[in-house]
Amino acid sequence: MPSAQVLSIQALEEFKGHLTRFNAQTQEILHATEIEIRRTLDWLHERLNHWRNEVNRRQEVYDRAWAAYQRCLESRRMRDKNGNVIQLPCPAEEAVVERARRHLAEAQAELRTAQEWTRLVERQAEEYHRQAQRLKAWLDGELPKANAFLERKITTLQSYVAMGISSGGYVTPPPVQAVGETFATAVGLAALGAGLTAAAVAVTRWLASDVRHALGAAGEELSARLISEQPGFQELPFDPPKHGFDRVFTAPGLPLIVLESKVVGAHGRAPFHPGQTRHGEQGSPEWIAAQAEKMADPTSAQWSPANERIAALVKELGPERIPAVAVVIQSETGVADVYVRPIGSDAWQPLREGVSLAEALQMSSLPAVDQSTTPIPSGVLQEVSSIQDIPLEQIDWEDVGRLDVDDYHKVTHEEIHQGLRKLEQVVRPAVQKGATADDFSRMDEAQGLDYANGYRRIYDAFYGQNECVVVEKVGDRYQVINGRHRLLLARELGLSSLPMRVRH
Repeated sequence: MPSAQVLSIQALEEFKGHLTRFNAQTQEILHATEIEIRRTLDWLHERLNHWRNEVNRRQEVYDRAWAAYQRCLESRRMRDKNGNVIQLPCPAEEAVVERARRHLAEAQAELRTAQEWTRLVERQAEEYHRQAQRLKAWLDGELPKANAFLERKITTLQSYVAMGISSGGYVTPPPVQAVGETFATAVGLAALGAGLTAAAVAVTRWLASDVRHALGAAGEELSARLISEQPGFQELPFDPPKHGFDRVFTAPGLPLIVLESKVVGAHGRAPFHPGQTRHGEQGSPEWIAAQAEKMADPTSAQWSPANERIAALVKELGPERIPAVAVVIQSETGVADVYVRPIGSDAWQPLREGVSLAEALQMSSLPAVDQSTTPIPSGVLQEVSSIQDIPLEQIDWEDVGRLDVDDYHKVTHEEIHQGLRKLEQVVRPAVQKGATADDFSRMDEAQGLDYANGYRRIYDAFYGQNECVVVEKVGDRYQVINGRHRLLLARELGLSSLPMRVRH
């Protein structure tokens, strides 16, 4: 797989926007040209009909004038005394005939001109239509493919950006690189049994406290904490579905790693056997591809914005190039075994067996554990404590009113659209992982983005105290104080909620 160095996602977004505008403008020009051609041909056909009628009418006038002239000549024909025929002239009738002849000739000339121009325009229109049809076929077929390709690339790159954000600051992820055949060599999992933190210990004790009631979720949490302990490993924003990936990670040289976890009883050590599904063995490339397809489908229960980004990564990288790790925890003995399915292999290999948690259980007392959200550092909580996600269905839309595209003056309709997409794909998931304003400033600096085109501006627009959407709760609805444009466009784009500051 070739290396990739991303210097500006904004440039790709702008290029995609230019393509979209080019498509719209070209389609508009094609439509306007077609109307003009049709209008011209209609006018020429009208002129043809007009001059045909004029030729017929003037022919009748000429015929009547000629008949009158002949009658006049007949009536003024005489003989002299020698019996010779003398023809007296009919100057008035002759003048009428001459005038009718000229008028008829003019109409016939106009008809020939109209016929020539009609044939010429029809030939040119036919040639234009052949060219225009090819262009329109490209606009309707190839350009959407190009836009879809760019959209996938932008989504993938923004997912990479989101990977690099943690509560400790922004870290620029490395380029996608070719990886070795052995997963253990690439990511250094051999030391998995060492250095469990208090958080991992707490989850272990929580697991032991009531294993019968929360085996699956607790096992996932513990497995995730174990993997997170490894240097360079970072858990990605993800909404674990009921069936599918348990967690997903990234590590240097490996953009995506799938984690599977199992909790077993005290039946003794046994070889690891992953579950079998109609899409293949759990953790296999076929199974990963099937789960990614569901996560990318908005109608699926596995879909969410975060999961759609993971699915885009799977599609971009190829499921066969995504390794899987399985952590098998024996709940009553506190022992964990770790297995890996390396890239390019269908076989699971033991990586670490008998990781003992007994000593770790004595290292700390049990803290509160909340599985529903990722803990956010206290500094971040203070920074955005007054900002909360408000469902758009609770907004008083009658009070908001309506806006047209021309009503977006301070920030354009397209700029707000791009900003909302950045919010959904990068900024909000990063904030939920603990990112601060400074993290987004560092991200912009790393990508060479100025403030107007960067992610810090999006953060300020939705989480900054001076620029965020501000609402006031009145009854069971929220009335908008600031941010009507953002709210209306968010509803138009189908978003379900937005970060807002509630004024009390």
